[in-house]
Amino acid sequence: MADSSPAGLLATQSPWLERVKNLLGPRGYDPSMRRSVQTLVIYEAKRCIQPRIGDLRPFQRKVALVDQAQALVNTLDFCLPHHKAEILWRTSTSRETVTPEICWKRFQLVQKELDRLSEMIKQFMAPERSHQETVDELEQHLFETSGDNQGKPNQGKLVPPNW
Repeated sequence: MADSSPAGLLATQSPWLERVKNLLGPRGYDPSMRRSVQTLVIYEAKRCIQPRIGDLRPFQRKVALVDQAQALVNTLDFCLPHHKAEILWRTSTSRETVTPEICWKRFQLVQKELDRLSEMIKQFMAPERSHQETVDELEQHLFETSGDNQGKPNQGKLVPPNW
């Protein structure tokens, strides 16, 4: 089993760090990505503490989640120090660090959304489709059913980049 501790993440170039770099693309991190990266970090932090979560009390789970999230942020070697500090802000305007309760609630919201998407994607799965093709089909469906900012349907339009 891979070492998911902060020390283990720092010991070698971790698959976690490589995946984050791939997701951010060739331009790397931009401050406008703060909330998206925060969501990614919180979800990964929960995955890291999951094996030991049964041994913790509820308040300890929340603190462990924030501590692990902070440890993961510290491994983001492509971010400048002041950007690392900003990733776990509650909001950009308040500049307060996310509390354990808010961090836990954000994780629960992400998990709820992932559960919804995992149910929704089933209708687009087919043996001849790759994972990426299936995700692209779901993305197109979500785009077409969402409407634009004036409330007009997007039926027949292609998903714009970075939608």
